[in-house]
Amino acid sequence: DLHWQALAIKHQLAIIGTKYQTVGIYPDDPCDSWAVIDRGSEDAFLKSLNEFGQKSRHPELGKLPWVLWGYSGGADWAVQMSHKYPDRTIALIAMRGGGVNISHSEPLKLLTSDINPNVLGMPVLYALGADEAVGTIYFSEGLDLPRQVFSRFRKAGALWGLALEADMGHGST
Repeated sequence: DLHWQALAIKHQLAIIGTKYQTVGIYPDDPCDSWAVIDRGSEDAFLKSLNEFGQKSRHPELGKLPWVLWGYSGGADWAVQMSHKYPDRTIALIAMRGGGVNISHSEPLKLLTSDINPNVLGMPVLYALGADEAVGTIYFSEGLDLPRQVFSRFRKAGALWGLALEADMGHGST
């Protein structure tokens, strides 16, 4: 994306795009095998940062902070990473997800667990589609759960924003 490249050049940032396997443990849920960070995607991401740093002759990339952007299952993944690594997460954008309720898993319990005070000062934007398909899994995971998580953390003082995009469904970017 040319906009991300321009931003990276302007601010001397590295950009890493990830794509994890979409063949899930459960055939009806292709995100299930990677969107829960403790199923290997966290380790793969951290390993890729170190390898990218070595190959680019910038080994510091393995230790530097990051800005996370995730879409759908990627938003759930990014939210989990930001909660596990709040000291490394500068900011987070969660598009069409981020409520972290991955089917057939033990998800991060953002609605019932104690609030990690280290994430309250982290800027987070939830960008949700107002037209998520009603009656599908996406309605709950792409709209309702992220709004509930957003509300809970805002009430605790989090620096979070929510953009409800009109005429946008789950597949809209």
